[in-house]
Amino acid sequence: MDPVSSTLLGVSIGALLIYGFLRLTAFPSSKDFDGRRAARSHGFWTAVIALFASSTASNSKYSELGPVWNSDQFSHLESQGVLSDLLPLIVPVASLGGIYILAQFTWPRPTSAVRVADISARRIRDFLPRHLTMLTLFIALVAAALLVAAAFLPAVSGTTAAQQGITMPSRVSGAYFGSLMGASFISLLTFAAAAVAVIVRRRRIPTLTVEDDALVRRISINRLLRTVILALAGVINATVAYGANGTPTDRLHTIDTPSWWGFVSNPSGIFSVVIAITVLAWAPPKLADDPAEPLSAPLASSGSYARALEISSAGRRLGSVLLVLPGIPIVLTIWNPWTGALPLGLITVGFTVFLVVQLVVEYLLRQNHSTGPSGAVPIQGLVPMWLRLALAFALTAVLTAVLVLNIQSPRVVPELLSSLGAVMLLAGLAAAGIWRALTRPRLSGVDGVQDLLLRAVTLHRVFRGCTSGLLMLLAYLLTSQEILWSAAVGEYRASSEGLHPALIAAQAAVIAAAAIIVLLPGPTRPPAHAPAPAGESLYP
Repeated sequence: MDPVSSTLLGVSIGALLIYGFLRLTAFPSSKDFDGRRAARSHGFWTAVIALFASSTASNSKYSELGPVWNSDQFSHLESQGVLSDLLPLIVPVASLGGIYILAQFTWPRPTSAVRVADISARRIRDFLPRHLTMLTLFIALVAAALLVAAAFLPAVSGTTAAQQGITMPSRVSGAYFGSLMGASFISLLTFAAAAVAVIVRRRRIPTLTVEDDALVRRISINRLLRTVILALAGVINATVAYGANGTPTDRLHTIDTPSWWGFVSNPSGIFSVVIAITVLAWAPPKLADDPAEPLSAPLASSGSYARALEISSAGRRLGSVLLVLPGIPIVLTIWNPWTGALPLGLITVGFTVFLVVQLVVEYLLRQNHSTGPSGAVPIQGLVPMWLRLALAFALTAVLTAVLVLNIQSPRVVPELLSSLGAVMLLAGLAAAGIWRALTRPRLSGVDGVQDLLLRAVTLHRVFRGCTSGLLMLLAYLLTSQEILWSAAVGEYRASSEGLHPALIAAQAAVIAAAAIIVLLPGPTRPPAHAPAPAGESLYP
């Protein structure tokens, strides 16, 4: 798969997962409380995901842009080497503003027929923090000036330097470096500006007052600008590091005629620390706590439906967070071949923790809130047939893949043994969760239909989580064992040719199915103050 197609695939799947997760955090856990708690959670996770997706939280080396290019590099702009250098620079910084834009479409829509709007028109300048915006623009101007200066530097060949008796790393020409870094710089500012405009112009959040809604916009812009400053600091450091490589003549006369770039690079580490401390201390305004929220209100009494609903909602939030965090590195590198133990470990850990959280939810309900008669509840009506078939298909497919690959392998492959262990672990946890949800005694003081609702919620999460996890393991096996798959179908390809198109297409389809299944909504749970629902159906 070419770099553009693979990048589009990774970005699309990442956007789908991020959209689903942020949409879960944007809705109040119960209709008994307003949306302030959900707004704080949504804003926090938006900022965290954008921070890591933009690579500002990692030690990204922008200055390593491939081999030395000669003066005619611009005649090869269509080559794969340029795209391989350009896309890793543009995608992370563009995703910074892109995630904030995507987050604005995850808020709940108004439920009433009458749309509530602000009396006065919203203007961007009314929501921009003045001093923080000025600091952002100043650092952007510094970065732009350094990029222009670096664009005139020549390429450096390690071979030429070695002939003069010194050791020097190679670097690309300044025109090539400035072009790619300039494209990344412009993408960062363009998507950030678009994100600010979308934040200001988005639809008002129906669960917040006008004042709180305006405050949420200011908080989002504050966090966005602070992350942009960190990204700009990375651009500045990378440009200075590139220029400090110097030329062979500069290195031979370091004492007599010191390089200007080398002089600037000396305090670059202090500059990074100062910027990091500044953005950390420049905290946004706070969204005040609501005394009606469960954080400050007394917990519902033990054995009540309200208390059981709190536990179930906490299981959803905690399980989703612990599932998404290991998945962020997977999503950001989804266009690279999945090999080695890291992708397998991240997939296994994420879905294992998610299933364990659902087991803990059922354990807490059984120990503290279940005093009714014991007895198994039939699964019919609680989990739809298509979801049960999906789990059976995913388990059969991944076991078949492991079996086929073991047959084709002339020796023991550690990845296959680890994959089989991961399959058994997820299947075992899913079986334990299903058994616990079906055999738990009825909740005390709760209507029978409400008790079935909470069982269906846990079962739906377990089925979706296990099915999605097994499909992700299958996607890992499709690309990590390409040689064995080639032996199975009798079509061999050289490693330089890349992955087989059929494997890439199959992996994309499997990953898309896994993402869709894990993001599907579960059964509708009535709020704690509502009467038990009538009828037998538990699904909307």
